[in-house]
Amino acid sequence: MTSGVYILGSLAKMVLSYLDKERIAAPKLRAELAKRGPFELVPIEDWWRWHDRVQEESFQPALGLHIGRCVQLHHLGLLGYLMGTCQTCGLALEAFQKFQPLIHNLNPSLVNIRGNYICITWDDRYGTSTLISNEVLASSFLTNLRTLTGLPDINFHKLSFPGPPPKHYEIYRTLWGCAVDFDAPSMSFELSVAYLLLPIPSYDENLKLILEKQAESLIEQHPRPDPFISELHELIIPAIKRGEVSADRLAGEIGMSLRSFYRALDKRGITFRDLLRTIRYQLAKQHLNNRRIELVDVASLLGYSDQSAFTRAFKSWHGATPRQYRLNSQGVSEQANI
Repeated sequence: MTSGVYILGSLAKMVLSYLDKERIAAPKLRAELAKRGPFELVPIEDWWRWHDRVQEESFQPALGLHIGRCVQLHHLGLLGYLMGTCQTCGLALEAFQKFQPLIHNLNPSLVNIRGNYICITWDDRYGTSTLISNEVLASSFLTNLRTLTGLPDINFHKLSFPGPPPKHYEIYRTLWGCAVDFDAPSMSFELSVAYLLLPIPSYDENLKLILEKQAESLIEQHPRPDPFISELHELIIPAIKRGEVSADRLAGEIGMSLRSFYRALDKRGITFRDLLRTIRYQLAKQHLNNRRIELVDVASLLGYSDQSAFTRAFKSWHGATPRQYRLNSQGVSEQANI
């Protein structure tokens, strides 16, 4: 689903920091995280999977918020150090937007001024992320902003997440300390425009120039999202919902012969079956997290003729049945009210 999309390997250390903070054993997950090199480009599916595995060990609501609070500047690699050399938060934000592909390349960010607030939005042209991953993004951004300025009271004005709200979503407003919306067109957050002028005590213009040159050189070496896979992703999701997904039909929509279509996939080292399975898995988790959708309806939304076929498929992907996945996710939410 997201061929060529990555996150920086040093972000694995942020997840490890969370496990340490919460005293979570998870030996297999720790071993996998520890072996990731700081400069390694990790497939984003692995990033999402790490979150799922942490969720199985932790009953914290808004898990991504807590993971993101464990971030340190070195977890962002060169970009983190570069932001620390900027004179103001506004210039640090410019560096973040320009060099964001150094830490991930799923979606580019767009920055707009709306009255007294600056709005940062992530364009979803290359695909959607998960709720936990979006929470980590927002929380780590805010935590770094507080670290850079030394001002712990800085906060968002508003947070918007795509996708349906989790159960007991009301607690999100309390946890984040700001307005939180769901079912938004894209991931975004708003901050006071006054934050742009806040000084960064570690400002160093000479070091900033050196790090900028290194960042510009490094970003040219990083892969960019594959437009063929991005287009295919955009076509497959509605095709699944219509129950009309087939390689022949998709090839025709792209304007390719079926042979050329398969050749293009083979060139990228993926199969149509694996691509379709990955997309269905991500969609399945989105639907299962939406309590407004009955379990029996999730199967039909994913193009399965019967519930048992979907149950077998999901268990092969996740190691648990759809019902078990939903109950586990529900248990996380209900712990918030204890």
